Amino acid sequence: MGAKLCTSIFGVGAYTVADTAYQNPDIKKHKETFDALHLSSREVSALFEVFKAIDKDSSGEISCREMLDHMRLEKTKFTKRVFTIMDQDGSGEIDFKEFCIATWNYCTRSKAALILFAFDLYDNDSSGAIDV
Repeated sequence: MGAKLCTSIFGVGAYTVADTAYQNPDIKKHKETFDALHLSSREVSALFEVFKAIDKDSSGEISCREMLDHMRLEKTKFTKRVFTIMDQDGSGEIDFKEFCIATWNYCTRSKAALILFAFDLYDNDSSGAIDV
């Protein structure tokens, strides 16, 4: 994935970080997942800096409101659904591992895959059609 890790999405490229991700035990426990995604330690460090910037209450998890505020989006059915997809464990908040996986998924998809993803967000009953 390299230096092009979704710089326009969350501003990852704007962060100049030390390669210290795995000094944090909360990050280190997910190293196997990050390795499977081919994220370098420096990319994980940069993602963690972005995660901390979004996590305004420093709870270690991102709420839907924190994410939407960071991205300057209104809460709609669409944005709520996107957040719910990112929240893999259904806790109502996104932890760092979920944040990295969601960012990786979005940033590594082709344009065609992103269009299909967007369509699927509106295809509530998986019928292959969007109901009006």
